[in-house]
Amino acid sequence: MDGRSPAVCLTPSSPKKLSFDDLLLEAGGFGRFQVLTLMILCIPRLILPQNFLLHIFISSVPSHHCAIFPNELMGNLTKEDLLLVYIPREVDGAYSSCKMYSQPQLHLLHNNSEVTANKSSLKSCDQGWEYDHSTFISTTATQWDLICERKWLNSALATFFFIGVTMGAICIGYLSDRWLPESARWLLANGKVEKAEAELARCAVVNGQIYEKSSMNKRIQTLLEHRPPSGSPSYIDLFRTPALRKLSLCLALIWFGVASSYYGISLNITGFGLSMYLTHCLYGLIEFPAKLGIYVLMNWLGRRWTQVLVLMGTAVCIGANMIIPMAFGSLRSAVAIIGKGFSEASFTSIILYTAEIYPTIIRQNGIGYASFVGRLGVSVAPMIMLLEDVWLILPQTLFCCLAVTGGLVANLLPETQNVQLPETISDVESKRSQLHDEIQMTEK
Repeated sequence: MDGRSPAVCLTPSSPKKLSFDDLLLEAGGFGRFQVLTLMILCIPRLILPQNFLLHIFISSVPSHHCAIFPNELMGNLTKEDLLLVYIPREVDGAYSSCKMYSQPQLHLLHNNSEVTANKSSLKSCDQGWEYDHSTFISTTATQWDLICERKWLNSALATFFFIGVTMGAICIGYLSDRWLPESARWLLANGKVEKAEAELARCAVVNGQIYEKSSMNKRIQTLLEHRPPSGSPSYIDLFRTPALRKLSLCLALIWFGVASSYYGISLNITGFGLSMYLTHCLYGLIEFPAKLGIYVLMNWLGRRWTQVLVLMGTAVCIGANMIIPMAFGSLRSAVAIIGKGFSEASFTSIILYTAEIYPTIIRQNGIGYASFVGRLGVSVAPMIMLLEDVWLILPQTLFCCLAVTGGLVANLLPETQNVQLPETISDVESKRSQLHDEIQMTEK
C-alpha cells in the first residue's frame, strides 16, 4: 500500500523484472502437479451439483385437488364425475388445486353451467388433498401438505438449504485447506517464504523438474526486494481503497444476478411440454458446450465483453419465454435450454474473472466474499418463484432484470485479458490499462 507502480512494468526500454510466473516456470510451469490438483478439485464438483439441484425432485409438487369423501348416494359415480361435482375449474379449464364446493353440484353432470346450486360456495380443502403419484411416490410437498396456503414452506426448504451451505462454508470451509496445497503465489504475497519454497519444491518434483534450492531462494529474495510482503489481509481490505470498493460493489451485483438467474432457470423445469427428467437432463447436457465455448469467447472477446454478452443472452432467453405462448412447447423448451447454457457460461466466466481482478494478497477473501453474495442470490431464487401468485410472469421478469443489471454492471469492470495478475492492492489502484498497453507493446 505504498502507492508505487506495479513491479512488472514492462516497456521496450526497461528490462523485465522478476515475477512469480518466472519462479513457476522453474518449477515446471503447468505440468503434472497442476493437472493432479485439478483432478482432485473435479471430484467434489461432480458431487455438489447433485445436492444443489436435488430440491427440484424431492420437493416437486404433483397435480393435486381437495380430498373427496362422497356420501352413500354417490357411490355409483365415477372418479371423473366426483371431480366434476365437487371441484371447481380454473380459467384454463383445469380442476382447482386448493378449492372445492361446500355442497356437491350434481346439476353439472347434465349441463356445463358455472352457476352453483343449493347455496353452495367455495371453500378451502379442509379434509386434505389427493395427489397424483404417477411420477413421485412421495415428496416433501405431499408428505407434509406444503401446498396452497403453505406452499411458501416448500420453497423455503431450498432457501434454508442454501443458507446452510453458506454458513457451512463460513464455519467449516477452512477444513478444505488440509487436503489441497496452498498457493505458493499467495504464500509469498503474505510473507510466508518458507512454506512457499516448500510448495514450489513439491511442484518441481511432481512436474519432473530438478529443483535447485539455492537458485530458487536467490530468485525469491530478488522478487521480494521488488515486492515486499504486505500485512495480513482481511475482508475490510476489499473496501479499503476507491478502486477496490468499486470492484467489490460491482462484483457483488454481478454475482447476485448470475446466481439468482442461474437457479431461477434451473428450478423452473415445468411448463415446457417435456418430462421434468428430460428437461433436467437437457439442462445438464447444454452445460458442456457452454463451458467449452466460454473459454473460446473469453480469449476472443476478452473477459469483460464476454461477461456482458452471456448475461444479456440469459436475459433475452428468459424474456423470450415470457412472451412465447404456452402452446409452443418445443420452442419454449429450446429457448429455455439455450438460456440455461448462457447462464452456465456466465457462472463460469464470473468465477475466472473475479480471480483475475482481485490481487493475490486478498484473492481468497475476494472470491469468498463474491461467493457469499452469490449464495444469497441462490437463497432468494426459490422465494422469488412464489411471486407467480401475484403475477404469473413476475418471477421471470425479476430474473430477467437481474441478468440485465449484471450485464450492465459488468461493463464497468476492467479488462484482464493479457494483463498480469495483480499482486498487491497498489497494483489495483494503478492504471492497469496502461500496464495492458505496455505488455502488448513488448509482445510486438
